[in-house]
Amino acid sequence: MAKTQKPQEIDPCAYQAIYYTGGHGVLWDFVENTELKQIAETIYEQKGYISAVCHGVVGLCL
Repeated sequence: MAKTQKPQEIDPCAYQAIYYTGGHGVLWDFVENTELKQIAETIYEQKGYISAVCHGVVGLCL
């Protein structure tokens, strides 16, 4: 946890996939999160993978 990066610290060009995890907290954390949206869009535009499980699918509704 001590080395977890904030979304604004992520370089999406360095990744080939994004995985939206599940759980109830993501219903508030992922919805309308423009930083996560930008990361996912960049990965997708690079022909990367966007994935989700359980409640994590709300990350796809940005």
